[in-house]
Amino acid sequence: NMVYRVWSAVDSRSLPTAAWSEEDNNLESAWMRLPHVCVTGMTNCGKSSMLNHVLRWKCASKASSVPGKTDSIDFYVVNNRFVLVDMPGYPDHLDFGHQGVIKKWDGGWQDLVFRYLALCREGRYDLRLLLHLQNISSRPTRFCRQFVAHIQNLGLPMLMVLAKDDHLRKYNSPAKQRKYFSQSVRRDLDFRGFSLHYTCRTKKE
Repeated sequence: NMVYRVWSAVDSRSLPTAAWSEEDNNLESAWMRLPHVCVTGMTNCGKSSMLNHVLRWKCASKASSVPGKTDSIDFYVVNNRFVLVDMPGYPDHLDFGHQGVIKKWDGGWQDLVFRYLALCREGRYDLRLLLHLQNISSRPTRFCRQFVAHIQNLGLPMLMVLAKDDHLRKYNSPAKQRKYFSQSVRRDLDFRGFSLHYTCRTKKE
Protein backbone atom coordinates (compact mmCIF):
# COMPACT_ATOMS: atom_id res chain seq x y z
CA ASN A 1 0.00 0.00 0.00
CA MET A 2 1.04 3.58 -0.67
CA VAL A 3 -0.09 5.53 2.37
CA TYR A 4 0.34 9.25 2.90
CA ARG A 5 -0.59 10.98 6.13
CA VAL A 6 -1.64 14.25 4.60
CA TRP A 7 -3.61 16.09 7.28
CA SER A 8 -3.91 16.21 11.03
CA ALA A 9 -6.76 18.27 12.50
CA VAL A 10 -6.45 19.10 16.20
CA ASP A 11 -9.69 21.11 16.42
CA SER A 12 -12.85 21.66 14.38
CA ARG A 13 -11.48 24.87 12.84
CA SER A 14 -8.56 23.02 11.28
CA LEU A 15 -10.63 20.37 9.48
CA PRO A 16 -9.70 20.48 5.77
CA THR A 17 -12.45 20.67 3.17
CA ALA A 18 -12.31 20.64 -0.61
CA ALA A 19 -13.57 23.47 -2.75
CA TRP A 20 -17.14 22.95 -3.91
CA SER A 21 -16.11 23.21 -7.56
CA GLU A 22 -14.61 20.09 -9.10
CA GLU A 23 -12.78 22.38 -11.54
CA ASP A 24 -10.35 23.19 -8.75
CA ASN A 25 -7.20 21.28 -9.70
CA ASN A 26 -5.49 21.82 -6.36
CA LEU A 27 -3.99 18.50 -5.22
CA GLU A 28 -5.38 18.77 -1.69
CA SER A 29 -8.87 19.53 -3.00
CA ALA A 30 -8.63 16.50 -5.30
CA TRP A 31 -7.61 14.34 -2.34
CA MET A 32 -10.44 15.65 -0.20
CA ARG A 33 -12.96 14.67 -2.86
CA LEU A 34 -11.83 11.04 -2.62
CA PRO A 35 -14.17 8.64 -0.77
CA HIS A 36 -13.69 8.55 3.01
CA VAL A 37 -13.61 5.58 5.38
CA CYS A 38 -13.42 6.65 9.01
CA VAL A 39 -12.73 4.69 12.19
CA THR A 40 -14.38 5.52 15.52
CA GLY A 41 -14.78 3.91 18.94
CA MET A 42 -14.00 4.23 22.61
CA THR A 43 -10.44 5.14 23.45
CA ASN A 44 -8.15 2.12 23.79
CA CYS A 45 -10.56 -0.17 21.91
CA GLY A 46 -7.98 -1.15 19.28
CA LYS A 47 -8.60 1.45 16.55
CA SER A 48 -4.94 2.31 16.02
CA SER A 49 -3.83 -1.34 16.09
CA MET A 50 -6.44 -2.20 13.47
CA LEU A 51 -5.36 0.67 11.22
CA ASN A 52 -1.71 -0.31 11.45
CA HIS A 53 -2.64 -3.92 10.74
CA VAL A 54 -4.87 -3.12 7.76
CA LEU A 55 -2.40 -0.64 6.26
CA ARG A 56 0.58 -2.91 7.01
CA TRP A 57 2.36 0.15 8.34
CA LYS A 58 3.21 0.02 12.06
CA CYS A 59 3.86 3.77 12.28
CA ALA A 60 0.61 4.87 10.64
CA SER A 61 -1.39 5.36 13.82
CA LYS A 62 -0.49 5.94 17.46
CA ALA A 63 -1.11 2.51 19.00
CA SER A 64 -0.69 2.49 22.77
CA SER A 65 -2.04 0.92 25.94
CA VAL A 66 -2.47 4.46 27.32
CA PRO A 67 -5.99 5.87 26.71
CA GLY A 68 -6.20 8.99 24.54
CA LYS A 69 -3.02 8.54 22.51
CA THR A 70 -4.80 9.62 19.31
CA ASP A 71 -5.37 13.33 19.97
CA SER A 72 -6.36 14.54 16.49
CA ILE A 73 -8.27 13.47 13.41
CA ASP A 74 -5.65 12.07 11.05
CA PHE A 75 -6.29 11.73 7.32
CA TYR A 76 -4.42 9.10 5.29
CA VAL A 77 -4.58 8.89 1.50
CA VAL A 78 -4.36 5.19 0.58
CA ASN A 79 -3.15 4.26 -2.93
CA ASN A 80 -4.61 7.55 -4.17
CA ARG A 81 -7.99 5.79 -4.10
CA PHE A 82 -9.58 6.74 -0.78
CA VAL A 83 -8.97 8.61 2.48
CA LEU A 84 -8.79 6.66 5.74
CA VAL A 85 -9.73 8.82 8.73
CA ASP A 86 -8.53 8.00 12.26
CA MET A 87 -10.63 9.66 14.96
CA PRO A 88 -9.85 10.34 18.63
CA GLY A 89 -11.60 7.80 20.85
CA TYR A 90 -14.35 8.86 23.21
CA PRO A 91 -13.92 8.15 26.95
CA ASP A 92 -15.57 5.80 29.39
CA HIS A 93 -16.90 8.21 32.01
CA LEU A 94 -17.00 5.42 34.62
CA ASP A 95 -13.35 4.41 34.17
CA PHE A 96 -11.00 6.30 36.50
CA GLY A 97 -8.15 5.72 34.04
CA HIS A 98 -10.02 7.80 31.46
CA GLN A 99 -10.16 10.99 33.53
CA GLY A 100 -7.56 12.71 31.36
CA VAL A 101 -9.39 11.66 28.20
CA ILE A 102 -12.68 12.99 29.60
CA LYS A 103 -11.14 16.45 30.02
CA LYS A 104 -9.74 16.40 26.48
CA TRP A 105 -13.01 15.08 25.04
CA ASP A 106 -15.10 17.75 26.77
CA GLY A 107 -12.43 20.37 26.01
CA GLY A 108 -12.48 19.99 22.24
CA TRP A 109 -12.30 16.43 20.93
CA GLN A 110 -16.09 16.01 20.99
CA ASP A 111 -16.57 19.20 18.97
CA LEU A 112 -13.89 18.01 16.51
CA VAL A 113 -15.39 14.54 16.01
CA PHE A 114 -19.00 15.73 15.82
CA ARG A 115 -18.05 18.49 13.37
CA TYR A 116 -16.42 15.93 11.08
CA LEU A 117 -19.55 13.78 11.22
CA ALA A 118 -21.72 16.82 10.49
CA LEU A 119 -19.59 17.68 7.43
CA CYS A 120 -20.09 14.10 6.24
CA ARG A 121 -23.85 14.49 6.68
CA GLU A 122 -23.72 17.79 4.74
CA GLY A 123 -21.83 16.13 1.89
CA ARG A 124 -18.59 18.06 2.34
CA TYR A 125 -16.85 14.70 2.77
CA ASP A 126 -17.77 11.69 0.65
CA LEU A 127 -18.09 9.24 3.55
CA ARG A 128 -18.64 5.74 2.18
CA LEU A 129 -18.26 3.81 5.46
CA LEU A 130 -17.88 4.45 9.16
CA LEU A 131 -16.20 1.61 11.07
CA HIS A 132 -17.25 1.73 14.71
CA LEU A 133 -15.08 -0.47 16.94
CA GLN A 134 -16.68 -2.00 20.00
CA ASN A 135 -14.86 -4.28 22.44
CA ILE A 136 -16.82 -7.52 22.10
CA SER A 137 -16.39 -8.64 25.71
CA SER A 138 -17.24 -5.28 27.33
CA ARG A 139 -20.77 -4.08 27.86
CA PRO A 140 -21.41 -0.79 25.98
CA THR A 141 -21.44 2.25 28.25
CA ARG A 142 -24.06 4.99 28.27
CA PHE A 143 -21.82 7.13 26.08
CA CYS A 144 -21.31 4.23 23.64
CA ARG A 145 -25.08 4.09 23.24
CA GLN A 146 -25.34 7.85 22.77
CA PHE A 147 -22.51 7.94 20.23
CA VAL A 148 -23.91 5.09 18.13
CA ALA A 149 -27.40 6.61 18.29
CA HIS A 150 -25.99 9.93 17.05
CA ILE A 151 -24.34 8.23 14.06
CA GLN A 152 -27.51 6.33 13.21
CA ASN A 153 -29.63 9.48 13.54
CA LEU A 154 -27.33 11.24 11.05
CA GLY A 155 -27.97 8.40 8.62
CA LEU A 156 -24.26 7.71 8.04
CA PRO A 157 -23.22 4.31 6.61
CA MET A 158 -21.94 2.34 9.58
CA LEU A 159 -20.36 -1.07 10.11
CA MET A 160 -19.95 -2.37 13.66
CA VAL A 161 -16.53 -3.98 14.21
CA LEU A 162 -16.53 -6.25 17.26
CA ALA A 163 -12.89 -5.86 18.24
CA LYS A 164 -10.48 -7.86 20.42
CA ASP A 165 -12.13 -11.08 19.32
CA ASP A 166 -9.05 -13.00 20.49
CA HIS A 167 -10.06 -12.27 24.09
CA LEU A 168 -12.68 -15.00 23.72
CA ARG A 169 -10.02 -17.73 23.52
CA LYS A 170 -10.13 -18.29 27.25
CA TYR A 171 -13.67 -19.60 27.04
CA ASN A 172 -14.49 -23.26 26.44
CA SER A 173 -16.67 -22.54 23.44
CA PRO A 174 -15.48 -19.39 21.57
CA ALA A 175 -18.18 -19.74 18.89
CA LYS A 176 -21.01 -19.72 21.45
CA GLN A 177 -19.41 -16.87 23.39
CA ARG A 178 -18.92 -14.90 20.16
CA LYS A 179 -22.60 -15.28 19.32
CA TYR A 180 -23.68 -14.39 22.86
CA PHE A 181 -21.54 -11.24 23.13
CA SER A 182 -22.40 -10.16 19.58
CA GLN A 183 -26.12 -10.33 20.27
CA SER A 184 -25.66 -8.61 23.64
CA VAL A 185 -23.68 -5.69 22.16
CA ARG A 186 -26.11 -5.20 19.29
CA ARG A 187 -29.06 -5.26 21.69
CA ASP A 188 -27.49 -2.81 24.15
CA LEU A 189 -26.64 -0.38 21.34
CA ASP A 190 -29.95 -0.87 19.53
CA PHE A 191 -27.81 -1.37 16.44
CA ARG A 192 -29.67 -2.48 13.34
CA GLY A 193 -26.86 -2.63 10.78
CA PHE A 194 -24.15 -5.09 9.80
CA SER A 195 -21.32 -6.21 12.08
CA LEU A 196 -18.18 -8.32 11.86
CA HIS A 197 -15.62 -9.79 14.25
CA TYR A 198 -12.02 -8.67 14.18
CA THR A 199 -8.65 -9.33 15.78
CA CYS A 200 -5.19 -8.36 14.58
CA ARG A 201 -3.68 -11.46 16.20
CA THR A 202 -2.89 -14.56 14.18
CA LYS A 203 -3.37 -18.19 15.18
CA LYS A 204 0.38 -18.51 15.73
CA GLU A 205 0.23 -15.78 18.38
